[in-house]
Amino acid sequence: TYTLDAIDLKLSPQFLGELTERMSGNLWFELSSDDSVLLRHSENVDLLARHEWSGLSSLPEILTAFVLPNHPVVEQVLRDAADLLQEWTGDPSLSGYQSQDSGRIIQMAAAIYGSLQKRGLTYINPPASFEAEGQRIRLPDQIVDGGMATCLDMAVVTAACLEQAGLNALLVIVQGHAFVGAWLFDECFSEQATEEPLRLRKRVDLNEIMVFDSTLVTFKPSPDFKGAMSEGARRLASPDNFRCVIDV
Repeated sequence: TYTLDAIDLKLSPQFLGELTERMSGNLWFELSSDDSVLLRHSENVDLLARHEWSGLSSLPEILTAFVLPNHPVVEQVLRDAADLLQEWTGDPSLSGYQSQDSGRIIQMAAAIYGSLQKRGLTYINPPASFEAEGQRIRLPDQIVDGGMATCLDMAVVTAACLEQAGLNALLVIVQGHAFVGAWLFDECFSEQATEEPLRLRKRVDLNEIMVFDSTLVTFKPSPDFKGAMSEGARRLASPDNFRCVIDV
């Protein structure tokens, strides 16, 4: 019987960071003692491009790695959101849960939605079955500079804005679509990712979570925030289409 204390596996951050296409290969293991090889084994591996998400089939919570609240574009969106809040309420602050007022949290989310509307973005279809197979995700500057976004691109950038505003964001994946939500008080699920639709729907029905479809900012004309909330609720109405909700 042999005891293996540790494996020193060295990866190249530069190589992984420069990947622009998915790459398939093999990972080889060899166990030896003195000059004798005791075991050889290989595993197929897929290396993803740096902007690529692998889908729900493997660690869905990895999607949160693409939520970038400190990105400069997020700061620009929030500055415009603060201006909208000043116009609507006389108070421009994006203060998270400090007010302990769910109405104020909804106003902050509405201002972020309104700020994204001003960017004049255009919708582009995601790949077929993206929720299972994954897709490349545009970063915030690519979304704003290129002017195009899939539903998942919009969900991720909107979640980043919500997080930077001090709110606990959620990513909701249903069949063929993605949208966002936010807790109306400082809370989160016990697991980061869950595939049980009732856990989310009950919280929405109890007014503990709000959901809205940020993809609607790309529509021409674009519905208001109440319409985006209604669309988010409609998307949750069919549990058979639900795939996952992820706490950011």
